[in-house]
Amino acid sequence: MKMGQILQGLIIGIVFVLGGSIQAASIYLNNPGFEVSEPLVGDRPTTEHNWQGDNAELVGAQNGISPLSGSKMLRFINSGTVPGDGNGAEQWQLISLNPILSLVQTGNVEVSVSTFFNRIAGDAQTDTSFLVCLSAYNGLLSDFPQKWKSAELNGLSIGSLMSDSNANTWESAQATLLLPTNATYIAIMIGAVENIQNDLVNPEFDGHYADAVVFEYSVIPEPSALFLVLVGLFILRKKRFNL
Repeated sequence: MKMGQILQGLIIGIVFVLGGSIQAASIYLNNPGFEVSEPLVGDRPTTEHNWQGDNAELVGAQNGISPLSGSKMLRFINSGTVPGDGNGAEQWQLISLNPILSLVQTGNVEVSVSTFFNRIAGDAQTDTSFLVCLSAYNGLLSDFPQKWKSAELNGLSIGSLMSDSNANTWESAQATLLLPTNATYIAIMIGAVENIQNDLVNPEFDGHYADAVVFEYSVIPEPSALFLVLVGLFILRKKRFNL
């Protein structure tokens, strides 16, 4: 067997390992388009794959705003279960990393989440800020509420949006995080922020919405593997032009 064929086989093997490892196991975000009804309101979640948090509801088109995808969208109502509990309305979802734990331990797994937001034009007292947050933890899902409260997190990334007043445009915010090697689960948070006025009446948010959450993860190749791939591609290219 010629050296070029050996390198070609090696490169194919590397690519297969890097790509195949992602396909062999998977993690996912549940109900990303808010099409499936679920309780929503409650404390921060202690199990994976369900949205939960401050007072919110799933609605169809209203206030001159239509869902970006599907027939429903999430409407933020209060920053807590009652008005005045805080200055932001949050919805959370936990995702266990157990299916890809061996990949996470290499330190090469990157996760990202993006969300589209929209709001009514309102008036001078209408809040304009939205957030998307990714945080990583080590331990049990059931410990998440306490870990967030005491800031016992292993990684954090926040994306923010100062929205416009055009109800016809959906705008996005994104957060990206390279997972620490000891992470066992992640928490995704999307929220509306009372950056103009902290209202004490219901609803605190005049008409603030989220839709079409996109969650992705990828494995970043180690430099040595990437180098071998590049060398192999160079040799194959050279061989092709020598034919």
